[in-house]
Amino acid sequence: MSHLRGYTIAELTFTLIVIVLIGAIVVPMLEFGGRRRGHPRQMQSSTQVRGIIQGLINYSPGNKDRYPGLTADGKEDTTLLKFDATTYGTPSRSGYDPAYRIAILIRNSYFTPEYAISPSEIVQTKVPASLSGTTSPIAIPPGAITKDTFSFAMLRIDDEAGKGRRDEWSATTNSKAAVISDRNLGPMSGKWARSIHDVAGSQWRGTVGFNDNHVNFETDHRLTDTAYAAGGEVAADNLFADDLTKAGNAGFDAGMVHQDATTYLNQN
Repeated sequence: MSHLRGYTIAELTFTLIVIVLIGAIVVPMLEFGGRRRGHPRQMQSSTQVRGIIQGLINYSPGNKDRYPGLTADGKEDTTLLKFDATTYGTPSRSGYDPAYRIAILIRNSYFTPEYAISPSEIVQTKVPASLSGTTSPIAIPPGAITKDTFSFAMLRIDDEAGKGRRDEWSATTNSKAAVISDRNLGPMSGKWARSIHDVAGSQWRGTVGFNDNHVNFETDHRLTDTAYAAGGEVAADNLFADDLTKAGNAGFDAGMVHQDATTYLNQN
């Protein structure tokens, strides 16, 4: 009679070791691949932010190294912009307004209107600006650049609170000066800040671009080790607020603004 031969303990142990080793190799690879596939929009958003900063840099040589929104002598730009037959820009809504700065870049073909919208918002609340106008899904008049046509917040540069930030709105190549970021969905900063990358409503996380054109994807809107020309280094920089702790002076935080040129509220 033939006998069924069982596995020895040594053979079973060896088999288990092989399975564990295979799992240790394969599982991290699958997780890494899943992470890479899971964040293509974040990667594209970072690419667009870098492209917008490059547009700022390319614009600056013809404006004494200053970025759009400021004139060559550092004043607020109030030039009326023409889009086809439509005039955009007024003295009360000009260079300090992020929409105006975006309009200058689009008007001068540094990127297309679609480029100003984060891929995380294309199917949500933002639509590309149309130089000929559109009615769907949001009515946009011809040539209009509004808060509904771009996703990114920019450095606050008005006279009252510009200070060091205003100096950094130029081609300084400062690796510690944040100049553009994903906007804040929340009504204000702190625990109320919200991210366009998470519709569930978690606290802000997003892309931040710096003046030397490097880009980071941050998991918190409170950054460390930033510095602006007149403010010195900031140990804890709130992207969507203003630090008034140093001698009462404004301008030590990034102070990103989106739909409002001079306040940190109503960023969505």
